[in-house]
Amino acid sequence: MNLTHRDYVDQDGDFLLISRFIYTHYAQLRRNSTWCIGRFVDWRYGMWGKKPTTPDFWDKNAHLWFDGFGRLAGFAISEEGGCEFAVITTEGYGFLFEELLVHGELGRSRAGAVARNHVPSTQRGGVPRATRICT
Repeated sequence: MNLTHRDYVDQDGDFLLISRFIYTHYAQLRRNSTWCIGRFVDWRYGMWGKKPTTPDFWDKNAHLWFDGFGRLAGFAISEEGGCEFAVITTEGYGFLFEELLVHGELGRSRAGAVARNHVPSTQRGGVPRATRICT
């Protein structure tokens, strides 16, 4: 399968792209994740923590994966720019979980260990996610 990935780029319309992804896959997303449209909007527009003082905060703290047709298949996102991040995929792309974990560092080195909160399962139809815990 031909997959591509890249960092979040606000100027390329990624906010709208992820918003539509969350809206389209909302029921599935909420079964196994604490992310929702409100939390994502707050991630982008809430001016707290490191966001006001970190150049390109958003570009450095989200990474997107696309299927062979250019559709968003999943993303890794760090809410506060620290060691913790979430991995979100749509149904059918649970196999991306390991790769998303590798790129969960969001383009830079972060010390820590990965803890799986949910393991992908086609029987459960779950949306995998992970959290990076600083050590």
